[in-house]
Amino acid sequence: MTYIHDQLAAELRVTKPIGPGKSAGAKRVQEYLGVNGVRLVIDGDWGPATSRGLQMAVPGATTVDAAIMERLAFPILRAIEPGAPKATLGAMIAATAIQHLAAHPVEIGGQNAGPWVRMYMDGNEGPAWPWCMGFVTFVVRQAALAMAMKVPEHLERTYSCDVVGGRARKFGKLVLGPSPIVKPGDIFLVPAKGRANDWVHTGIIIEVNGQTFTTIEGNTNDEGSREGFEVCKRIRARATVDVVKL
Repeated sequence: MTYIHDQLAAELRVTKPIGPGKSAGAKRVQEYLGVNGVRLVIDGDWGPATSRGLQMAVPGATTVDAAIMERLAFPILRAIEPGAPKATLGAMIAATAIQHLAAHPVEIGGQNAGPWVRMYMDGNEGPAWPWCMGFVTFVVRQAALAMAMKVPEHLERTYSCDVVGGRARKFGKLVLGPSPIVKPGDIFLVPAKGRANDWVHTGIIIEVNGQTFTTIEGNTNDEGSREGFEVCKRIRARATVDVVKL
């Protein structure tokens, strides 16, 4: 499971207690309080609001050591906990996506920023790093590890919808337009209007219902934006997307 935990190891490392004042550690604490639903200004300046937020998340705590930092990371650690193997890789991918959704991954501290985004994007964050495909390939990798299987070659780690679309075409796994056979764990791609070989958003199909899919998507919102702020479950029409088969 090294792939999943390497990024978090650096995030959670605390060599001496973090407390009030300005520091990179204070900013990290503010971000991880956000992981727990405590919304603060992320400015790296630990004052009364950060102290109050820590009390809300960990009653009695006044500073953050390694044990408390791990406690603040619990929603993320729960999301990446290996699940029980399923009958197929597709079923495992769908179950893993649902597990992440339950933890409510969300941007914290700015566009495409925060601990969840850095995990999905191997430490990268900021406006230049849309993370929808980072989420997809992270979940696929986590599911494959839980099943002791190799990641399908066309779904190996990347942050680019176009890269996955190109690989899927090369290996005969890309279905343009409505696909006659879609299974949970397949990946959808939203094509750019008027541009061939260009896709602008992606997500994981977890359920198929006639002419619609139920999906779980990163970097979106309730309106289905390709530049949202969270992981959401949505319903999409089959006719509006391309499909990457496993």
